[in-house]
Amino acid sequence: MGGIWFRPHTPDADARPASGQGAVVLRRTTALAQEWEQRIERVTRIRVEITDVRHWDSGAGYSLTGLLPLDGSTRQQLINASGQLAAAARLDDGCGIDVDKGPHRGSFVMHVMTVNRLAEDIDWHGDTSPRDIHDLAILGEHRDSSPMGVPLREESVVLIGQKGSGKTTVLHGLIWEVARCHNALAAVIDVNGGSLAQPWLHPWLENETDRPALDWAAADLDEALGMTETLLQMAVDRKTSYRHLKVKHNLSLLPMSADLPSY
Repeated sequence: MGGIWFRPHTPDADARPASGQGAVVLRRTTALAQEWEQRIERVTRIRVEITDVRHWDSGAGYSLTGLLPLDGSTRQQLINASGQLAAAARLDDGCGIDVDKGPHRGSFVMHVMTVNRLAEDIDWHGDTSPRDIHDLAILGEHRDSSPMGVPLREESVVLIGQKGSGKTTVLHGLIWEVARCHNALAAVIDVNGGSLAQPWLHPWLENETDRPALDWAAADLDEALGMTETLLQMAVDRKTSYRHLKVKHNLSLLPMSADLPSY
C-alpha cells in the first residue's frame, strides 16, 4: 500500500505512565492490540505480538505492526487469512484488511479499514499551484485513505469501468494535474464531440483568460490523426535534436522544462 498519514497519539485520561519511563501507554491501544493478538491466534493458530497501533488521520482505520513467532510462521499466512480475519472482526462490507511487509521478514504491518472510503464522496484537493511533471499526480485515495499518487511522465494508463463509475471525473483530474505543470503540454482527444475538452476551453472561448488550459484538443478522427502524427514527429525529432541536453544533465531521459515541455 502507499504511504499512510498517521495520527500521533496524545495522552488522555486513559493514559498511564510506563514503568520507569517518561512515555505513556494508552490502555485502549493496549486493549486493541490484545484483541487482535487473540483474534489472529483464534483464526490462524499463529501467536503474534502486536508492538504498535497507529490510527489513521482520516479516522477510517488503523495499522498494526506485529512480530511473528519463531516457529516458521510467515507473513503470507496472514495475507491468505485476511478475509477470514475481516469476517472475524465483523468489518462492514467494503472494508478489509491488507497485510504489508514489516521491518524484517519476521514482522508485518496489518492495515485494518473500518470505514468504506470508496463509497464516500471525497472532495478534490483543489490545488492550483504550479507543479512538475515528475511529481506524482494525486487523483484520489486508497482504501486506507492515503493519497493515491500516479506518475505522469513516460506512463500509459487505461481506465475501465461501468457507466457512472467516475471515469470522466478521473480524466478531468488528469487534465487538471497536467495543466498545472510548468513543464508539460496538455492535449485531449475526444471524438465524442469534444465534450471532455469543452470545460477546459470555455473560459478562453468566453475571453475570460488570455490562453486556453489545453494546448490542443481534437474532437473528430481527422483532427486526432493529425495530432497523433505531429506528436510522433516531435518524439522522433527530440531524440536527436536535444541529445546535448541529456549529455549535459547526465540523464537517459530528456530533461523537461518550460522551454522544452513534456506532452
